[in-house]
Amino acid sequence: MCRSSSPAKSDIPPRARTARGGQSLAAAGRIDFEAQTPRPCAMKKVLILAAVVEVATGLALLVVPSFVSRLLLGEELSGVAIPVARVTGIALIGLGIACWPGTPLVGMLSYSALVTLYLAYVSVVGGFTGILLWPPVVLHAILSVLLGRLWLAENPRRRL
Repeated sequence: MCRSSSPAKSDIPPRARTARGGQSLAAAGRIDFEAQTPRPCAMKKVLILAAVVEVATGLALLVVPSFVSRLLLGEELSGVAIPVARVTGIALIGLGIACWPGTPLVGMLSYSALVTLYLAYVSVVGGFTGILLWPPVVLHAILSVLLGRLWLAENPRRRL
């Protein structure tokens, strides 16, 4: 369960703890440590909520981008807007995973790997052939390998 914690007085510089005349700021009524300190439990719950919302929105954009666009903007997507919406969905999924407590590296790895695969798919199967499409594919592939190595190095038991 989450435990409440507020900063110890030793965590605050002495000068910041005193008002004029040597009276403490808390005693002078100028500062309330409890009200100004975010509670770890509340922050964890908000991050989990944000993660769930971002992943759900990202999945919706990835699977049915035109439907989401119609709901949000009142217009259908067509042409190049569909792959752009799907890349946005992938980014939101990565953001959602990164918001989950303790997994920012996994979020970046997920985003980079998924966007590499999707952009390569769009180029090969989708017929999009912009001159600057393949450099991001290559850069994200390299980034995915580097992030994957970091992720494996964090916990040696994950190795195959």
